[in-house]
Amino acid sequence: MSEIERTKGSSLKIIMGLLIIVLIVLGANFSKIQNLHSKNTTYKSKKVTTVTKEMNLGELIMLENEQIQLSKKYDKRKNEWLHDEIHSGARSMIDHSAYMSHHSEYDSAKVKFSLVTYKFNGKIVEFLTNPKIIQVHSESGWKDK
Repeated sequence: MSEIERTKGSSLKIIMGLLIIVLIVLGANFSKIQNLHSKNTTYKSKKVTTVTKEMNLGELIMLENEQIQLSKKYDKRKNEWLHDEIHSGARSMIDHSAYMSHHSEYDSAKVKFSLVTYKFNGKIVEFLTNPKIIQVHSESGWKDK
């Protein structure tokens, strides 16, 4: 076997080895790549509006739970970003539920939210995030918080 044939054989082995390494790296990171692609394509459809809702403690807790259940519909491997974004909004409502439960003199509150809308896999996904209590209500009426 000539020197040229040995060099070609060695080069081919190196190229095949590198190709195998690239395939292993891609395979190990496939869900991350899929998640990033999903996020980038979905973010193009993102719409955010502001919504104010008058809610009592029970309604606020129910909304928290609905948002947590919605987050669970999205696979953490393929759509971790969407799961986390919805779940984060729900977790931020817990502070406001705690506030209302610790201040029983208030029977309701006006809560300002961001309503996030995405078109995801051909469906509309809507959820509330960034809650802020702007007013509270008691027997004496409404007051700014």
